[in-house]
Amino acid sequence: MAMMVKTGEHFNVENRSVTLFGLQGSPMGNSWAIGINFGSGDEPSYVMTQVSPAPAREDVLAVIEQDKADGNLGNIRCVMMSSRVAVRLFLDGTIKASDFDGAEESTMDTSQFIEGGVERPVVNLKSVKFGEHTFPVSILSEAHVGSSTFATLDENNAVV
Repeated sequence: MAMMVKTGEHFNVENRSVTLFGLQGSPMGNSWAIGINFGSGDEPSYVMTQVSPAPAREDVLAVIEQDKADGNLGNIRCVMMSSRVAVRLFLDGTIKASDFDGAEESTMDTSQFIEGGVERPVVNLKSVKFGEHTFPVSILSEAHVGSSTFATLDENNAVV
């Protein structure tokens, strides 16, 4: 199998392993090896730990389906998520290495969904498939948005 490597300032993908904003994740047999935060501040430190798989696909899909049921599917500009949610989605197969083709790094104004939010670095993926829906994905460091954070955002970066 050929080695597939994709890199940027805030991400690195090598075949079945991913690093996003310093947080690493890779499959380890029937388990996952994932970084556990033991630091604080804008650049936390991580120690790799073997954990049971914790897929995030159904949680994210449930939010999208609720937006659809509420008639707001057309208002979704992207799915925003923390680096930890993105690593879990990568390890459960929702986000694929090929989804990082053409990934762009920029900043995002987080003031619409975080009190006191400011411009933060973001990794943008052009399209990720969630069930029957495909949306752009914006990934922010868990140090800036919280480890389990994800939401659908509209054109103004407000939660749908």
